[in-house]
Amino acid sequence: MRVSDVLDIIDGWDSDIGDDADENDSDGDEDYQPRQDQSSDDSDSADDSNQSFVPVAVQYRRPPPDATSSQSTSTTSSASKPQSSTSRGKAKVPKPTYNWKKCPFQPPDCTFLGPSEDIDFQDVSPLELFSKFITDEMVAMVVEQTNLYSCQKSGKVINVNHKELKQTIDIYLLMGVIRLDSQRDYWAEETRIDQIASVMPRDRFESILSSIHFVNNIEKEKERTGKIWKISPWLDRLRTQCLSATPPTEYSSVDEIIIPFQGKFSKIKQYVKGKPHPWGFKIWARTDSSGVLQDFELYMYIHIWF
Repeated sequence: MRVSDVLDIIDGWDSDIGDDADENDSDGDEDYQPRQDQSSDDSDSADDSNQSFVPVAVQYRRPPPDATSSQSTSTTSSASKPQSSTSRGKAKVPKPTYNWKKCPFQPPDCTFLGPSEDIDFQDVSPLELFSKFITDEMVAMVVEQTNLYSCQKSGKVINVNHKELKQTIDIYLLMGVIRLDSQRDYWAEETRIDQIASVMPRDRFESILSSIHFVNNIEKEKERTGKIWKISPWLDRLRTQCLSATPPTEYSSVDEIIIPFQGKFSKIKQYVKGKPHPWGFKIWARTDSSGVLQDFELYMYIHIWF
């Protein structure tokens, strides 16, 4: 075979795969049908050549996630189990869109409607200031629960009265101002403090302090709601007195307060690094410009992982 014969076969001039062969095959085949996108009319192709193409927007819809799974499962054998509705994919929820616009900032009205000046406590005695926060009703509640707890503990009532309980609180507060190494040093001969030793004997003070109570353990032990369930009713009343004792002032300070405590048995004791007293109870407090406590909340650590 020569090279020219090979080229003729490639070009299709003398072969069965040329244009003439296709036309002859289409005419001889009774089942032959032309494709819809092709037209055999030359006039139609001439008319289409003069028209311009205009694009049309077509919205494409993504098939649901279960469409492909339904098609694949239809080809499986009848012995296979049908898929449950829970195994199918859920349709995606479109994310909300936000349109931000630039506009001038309008600050809210922060005009203070309370008294313009802070309350002056210079003319108020310490006892009067103490009575604003610790009322006689709160003291009477502690007296009742202390006598009840002493009877439950030892079978004998300590018989503390209203006056003795106030003296116990006053002595305990004064011990925080005058610091000594031991609690018994306030009654010792060498380190005696008359403001404390002359008010109450040492043994009486220790017996009251060991039996002081705020709730009935038998009734509250069934509930035990919270870590401070033994003092929560009394703390709620103290917070109410702080809110009502002094009206809100224009200038306030909100910060944390650490009450020093180094006892071993406490579930709310905190360690705050960098504080003068790192170990203690942490309280969120709001005070006025003079330092008077107006509101507080005891911080109770709850172990929650987010």
